[in-house]
Amino acid sequence: MMDYLSDHPPSENAEALDVGCGWGAVSILLANNLSAKVTALDIDPLMEKIVSLHCELNNCDVNFLNRNLRSLNAKELEPFELIVATDICFWDSTVEDNLKFLNFAIDAGCGRILIADPGRPPFWELVELCAKRFNTEVLSRGIRHQHKTWGFILKIGMD
Repeated sequence: MMDYLSDHPPSENAEALDVGCGWGAVSILLANNLSAKVTALDIDPLMEKIVSLHCELNNCDVNFLNRNLRSLNAKELEPFELIVATDICFWDSTVEDNLKFLNFAIDAGCGRILIADPGRPPFWELVELCAKRFNTEVLSRGIRHQHKTWGFILKIGMD
């Protein structure tokens, strides 16, 4: 996700939501390097302290929400022109919740949604469901540093 966003950054001061932010790497890239106004969302309350520490180390600000994506609705998603999510398709049981969330995001008018995954079966199931409902594209992304890394990005909306 970070590699893709570096090549395809959001507009200056874009309102961005990082779903399943974990320790905040993508959030910090968006806020610090790409001048986005970022809200980081994670179900794990411990991530708030970790994201806060990483923001302090990187001299940037990120708003943190300790919530489950299932608790969000279209009204709450209206401010975001960019939604990113990395590794949210890890179990079969996540597909329905992810699709419901994406429906809310589209209804809210979010113009650009990016979901990164290494290619697990629930990701491909989500891709198939989204292709029937939204303007979608799947990109394969490879990075070669010391170790070769490969993954996929589901793009929904304009880019």
